[in-house]
Amino acid sequence: MAFRLFGMLANFTTSNTNSKFKDQIDTSFIQIVLHLFDSNQQVVKACKSALCRLGASMDNQALSEYLYDKLNSDSEVVDCNKFMNELSTIVIGGYPGKADIFIQRCIGFFTAQWPELRSAAALFSGHMLHNLDEDMRETINKDQIGDAFTQLMKDSDSSVRADAARSICLLYCY
Repeated sequence: MAFRLFGMLANFTTSNTNSKFKDQIDTSFIQIVLHLFDSNQQVVKACKSALCRLGASMDNQALSEYLYDKLNSDSEVVDCNKFMNELSTIVIGGYPGKADIFIQRCIGFFTAQWPELRSAAALFSGHMLHNLDEDMRETINKDQIGDAFTQLMKDSDSSVRADAARSICLLYCY
């Protein structure tokens, strides 16, 4: 499985390849996080394993410890809403310059084929937006985000609409 193999690559990085690998982690991070809530349990298990391994390569001790603590058990079900809130706070604190990029990547999943990914993307982007400080909120394209959430509220899946509504409720500070 691709996610599991990607996580295993963290064991084989060298000083020459580490920066390139970190770029790949940045690019794939949102996708792997969202797939933690995939309907296929093998995908969920692979993403948990990958994030536990990749956390150590992300130069953020708090993130590494959080991912390991929350995802190390294959049997434990992760509460999506709680996880996304806690994770967004750690991600924003550790990578403030990447918050907008991560939000945009989440919004890209609003049109994913699978409702579980659309729901997870709505929750993560909602929590990311909610947990930004005032200065960071000024840099966000509010019209684009509003349009994206409006489209998500028209989704054919009721659980996606519910998670979009939960996320919209978090945007009161805008």
